[in-house]
Amino acid sequence: MAIDPDDFAAQVNYLAAIGRMIVPRALAFLGQEILFTGYGPFNEEDLAELLPEGARYYIAYVDEYVSDVPEDVAFDLVVVGRTSYSEEAITDAIDRGVSHRGSFRRKGSWMSYSSGTTGGTSM
Repeated sequence: MAIDPDDFAAQVNYLAAIGRMIVPRALAFLGQEILFTGYGPFNEEDLAELLPEGARYYIAYVDEYVSDVPEDVAFDLVVVGRTSYSEEAITDAIDRGVSHRGSFRRKGSWMSYSSGTTGGTSM
């Protein structure tokens, strides 16, 4: 198989351009607490795989809210799916933000996961 140097260089340049665009945006999630709840259009596990190490996330279901969320966690971002989202989880996320910070500022860093299969869109 012959490799055309110009085509190869174009592919490398394309990947470099994508990296320059994505990496700074991904790093913005460092130290953030993220809650996923609901179904569609994206799978929350797939979305969570895009997060850098250092972003901490939880997954809540309509019939089962995560029980391993420490009391001191206040969410920076809540990702809500189109259907079957947990109103309890959303309310809890808002209450945590107000009671722990008085507003929604960034804090904390580590990784946590509760098993699940579907995801949501940004709110």
